[in-house]
Amino acid sequence: MKILICDKLDKITIEELQKLGRQMDVPVFPTWNALDTVSSDYKYYAGRIGTYGGAGRNFGIQNSNLVICLGSRISGRI
Repeated sequence: MKILICDKLDKITIEELQKLGRQMDVPVFPTWNALDTVSSDYKYYAGRIGTYGGAGRNFGIQNSNLVICLGSRISGRI
């Protein structure tokens, strides 16, 4: 399973991220700081991750074989 993780991005990068998600047909997991980057009405929105995310979402990340992370340093809390 391939996934995209995104953090706070500028408007142009957000559009490119959403385009990439559609092209790759993969779920997009926004971090806590990315509240306005990808919202629940986006087709490939997979929910928030990290300490405040749901267990199923974090499990999906643990079992992915490719993680593409844009704009995040992947801290302990994400």
